[in-house]
Amino acid sequence: MQLRGKVLAIKEVQVISDKFKKQEVILKQEGVEYDSDIPIEFIQDKGIELVRGLKVGQSYEIDINVSGREWKDRHFVSLKAWKVNGIDGGEQEVPLEYEEVTKSSIKDSDMPF
Repeated sequence: MQLRGKVLAIKEVQVISDKFKKQEVILKQEGVEYDSDIPIEFIQDKGIELVRGLKVGQSYEIDINVSGREWKDRHFVSLKAWKVNGIDGGEQEVPLEYEEVTKSSIKDSDMPF
């Protein structure tokens, strides 16, 4: 799946545990009927490396995977980026080799919400 839009904010890196860290980018979606500010996660070192090339105010196409999970009887959706294309043609890509963190690898107390 791909989202297209302008970067509104680049958040600080969040270290969730010694095995998991992420950085969030807020994208104002373009080309849609209703404006949407979408939080996109960049996971582990390879994902976070992609964020270094992003600039607030610039437009990008970001390829994402949609994932969901249940935690304490609540359900959450995550948008995880793996490729970024600048609208002007520049490309940055993260291979899908980074370790996916599963529900069993994170203790309840480590959850960020």
